[in-house]
Amino acid sequence: MVDSLLLFDIFSLNETFVSSDNCQYAAFKDYDVHVSKAIRLSEKCRTSGGVLVFVRKSLSKFVSRVQVKYNHTVVLKLDKSLLGLSKHVFLICIYIHPQDSKFWNVCEFGYGLEILEQCIVDLFENFDDLHFIICGDLNARTACVNARPTDDGNDDDYDYCKNFQKNNAEDDVYSRSSDDKEVNNFGKELIDLCVMFDCVVLNGLIRFNFDDSLTFVSSTGGSTIDYFVVSSALCLSDFVHSLRVVSFIDSPHFPVSLSLCIDKGTESDTNACCNKPVWINKLIWNQSLETRFVESWNLEALQKRCERAFVTLDYDVNEAVKLFTETLLCASDCMRKRVLV
Repeated sequence: MVDSLLLFDIFSLNETFVSSDNCQYAAFKDYDVHVSKAIRLSEKCRTSGGVLVFVRKSLSKFVSRVQVKYNHTVVLKLDKSLLGLSKHVFLICIYIHPQDSKFWNVCEFGYGLEILEQCIVDLFENFDDLHFIICGDLNARTACVNARPTDDGNDDDYDYCKNFQKNNAEDDVYSRSSDDKEVNNFGKELIDLCVMFDCVVLNGLIRFNFDDSLTFVSSTGGSTIDYFVVSSALCLSDFVHSLRVVSFIDSPHFPVSLSLCIDKGTESDTNACCNKPVWINKLIWNQSLETRFVESWNLEALQKRCERAFVTLDYDVNEAVKLFTETLLCASDCMRKRVLV
């Protein structure tokens, strides 16, 4: 995965569990690292959350960090001279804890997407003219709903069902498709935020053929919760080029990449970089390795895990499915291949 990350000029990692401000990684020596530390919710539990953002050092003169007070949030100002735009773009890389997380018991800045809303308000108060790009795990499910610059909804009267139906119009630039058919409370908050700040969700935009795949798959099901959201003016221009979701067996979250068309006069060519093929690990059944798979499956350690899954099935189906899945992945490790996508 490291080789794939090195293709990108800027990349962000969520839920890093990193609790130190000083992070140096030999594999990423050509990048500046921006840290928003993970926090410990209690003395006995592990650290939670955390965001790391890596910026290629060749872009350092165009990128500056904006200090914010919010947990699990890194904000970077991308200079308009790099992007060939009339306004600076503020990149907000953020992790929003799940709706039922214990984090909300200790959070000082509200609940859910209120944190992101306050962060954007702060930016508008401190900077005159700006666009922004939001990316990260927002734990928000929006199905194929999107906001439009003409919408004026709020939590009380915004008709999500009507908005959902409006997305079927093929001539609508903001129409989205999605493999996730559910809308949760954080999803409604995200659409309200988009209405408030004149921005749109990029995942699954039909007109631009942006990827509409699930971004998270686990033993309990799949969802789209990892997003790119941008100012609508950027969406309507040629600035946003493509969005991809890459299936990935090493994590329940799948990488989401956004390719931008930037000023050709600069030293960076982000668009060309992001469109290069990416190496990922996949499990591909190989009949000639069937004997090795069976031998692995019969290993004592895997059989014990499988037996534990059967016992767990009586009182916790989700945990049982997780154990079965882990057992299958271990047994099929001989089928693992690196492929270009």
